[in-house]
Amino acid sequence: MENTDEMLQMMKVLTEEIKLIRLGQKEYMKEIIELKKENKDLREKLLELENKITKMEKSTEELCFKAQEKLQQQKRALRKNNIIIKGLEINEQTVIKEAETLIGNLQDNIKIKEIGLINKQKNIVLVKLSTWEDKKKIMMNNNKLSKSGVKNVYVY
Repeated sequence: MENTDEMLQMMKVLTEEIKLIRLGQKEYMKEIIELKKENKDLREKLLELENKITKMEKSTEELCFKAQEKLQQQKRALRKNNIIIKGLEINEQTVIKEAETLIGNLQDNIKIKEIGLINKQKNIVLVKLSTWEDKKKIMMNNNKLSKSGVKNVYVY
């Protein structure tokens, strides 16, 4: 009988331990369910953030593209009034005077903003004019160069 009592005692102890293990398992299952829910929520938030980042990247790219286009348009607008003179026999001291004289021979009353020597060896001069109309007048009278005896000088 002792054996039976001992076995019953052991079974009671084992039953109690099994109950405790099952209680622990229930608590772990609750924790796992909560963690899965939290994980799901975090994944959804992560997906939302990734979508927002993608949208922001696209809008940033669009803004950069628009800014580049605008910058190019502004550069084009600034260059639109410029002319290039090639072939003038000049040096750094007389570049302004020679270019003004040449432009004056082509057209009167031209407003020049700036004159600069671009390439000394090739005698290339950049002339920035105030308006597109001034450039147009000069380009229309470009043929006067050869008529006035000026040779190997070109206006672009």
